[in-house]
Amino acid sequence: PGVIDAKRCISFLTQTKTLLPEPFRMALGNRLYGCDTCQQVCPYNRKKNATHHVELQPDPEQVKPLLVPLLSMSNREFKSRFGTLSGAWRGKKPIQRNAICALVHYRDKSAIDALRLMTETDAREDMRALALWAVGRIGGIDEKSYIESRLLADTAVDVQTEGRRLIEEWGEADAISTAHL
Repeated sequence: PGVIDAKRCISFLTQTKTLLPEPFRMALGNRLYGCDTCQQVCPYNRKKNATHHVELQPDPEQVKPLLVPLLSMSNREFKSRFGTLSGAWRGKKPIQRNAICALVHYRDKSAIDALRLMTETDAREDMRALALWAVGRIGGIDEKSYIESRLLADTAVDVQTEGRRLIEEWGEADAISTAHL
């Protein structure tokens, strides 16, 4: 009631480096960094032309890059490609994390192989967990055996949490569908 929780702000969430709580992952939509929704809906900005300075328009290749290549980008590649952007100061991890969420948003099945590779090779536990979540969300129950195999291979807490949550949801869905037969 008249109070804003800044920790629930999409712009804030795109900049954090932690594993996002699941309810916020889909809320990111396809945003990789920041959010201008508040600026767009603000009554004071009504009838303002934000495009009248062509030299200030962002390069589409930088602000809306292909998502899958971001997953395997090295630190050096990240700095070279995005180092001049405002979001670069946080490093590549938030951008990679947000790219995973965007791939789920788009339900991009062509990303499953790259996401699987992340679950198997990324040194960061939270990124392996998020990639596993994405594989399950994009591929659905068809990925159940893969998720189970990762749970056997990777004992990291975040990975276990995400994998088990998916399997539990699919089990509940099976129970509901068989109850209606």
